[in-house]
Amino acid sequence: MKRKTTIIYCARVLRLSICAMLVLLCAGQSRASVFGDVRGIVFDPQHGAIAGANLRLRSKSSDFVQDMQSALTGEFLFRAIPIGEYTLTIEAKGFKSIEQSLTVVSGNAPVLYFFMTIAPVSQRVDVVENPESTANHCAGAKGPVSKARPGCVVILVRPDKSVTGITGFLRFDDVNISLRHERTDPAERTV
Repeated sequence: MKRKTTIIYCARVLRLSICAMLVLLCAGQSRASVFGDVRGIVFDPQHGAIAGANLRLRSKSSDFVQDMQSALTGEFLFRAIPIGEYTLTIEAKGFKSIEQSLTVVSGNAPVLYFFMTIAPVSQRVDVVENPESTANHCAGAKGPVSKARPGCVVILVRPDKSVTGITGFLRFDDVNISLRHERTDPAERTV
């Protein structure tokens, strides 16, 4: 009789163990079916990693947003992202931003490669009709070029729309460009 009770007890324990393993296995499967990862590497045009790039992952169907920065190796990893459609925006200083649509699926997180292009350089040009009012537009530009504010170009224009002078000082990273040109001959007028 004691042997029969032991066999019944072992069978119950075995059934409970199998049920517990099935429940744990199903719970792990259900988490995997609802979430996914987004991983990738951000490169410059010469295939160098871009560290500190700002990344924003925004859901197309909800208010879900996650922000992060790329690592020193250019790598990034968004973990446990709900499956669905997203827009990934990547921005880095000196580069044009990238906006890419992507779909997050469960159990599949391939490494995505993003190559950023150099952003165009832009400068501001002030056109002044009255040479006496240049001080209001670009401090110091009326005097010697060395006193012109970096990034400032002043074009002096007479009331008849002829150019009397160009003064300025531009700075592109480590390159300085000085401009100074004055026309005194009225025959060389440009409209």
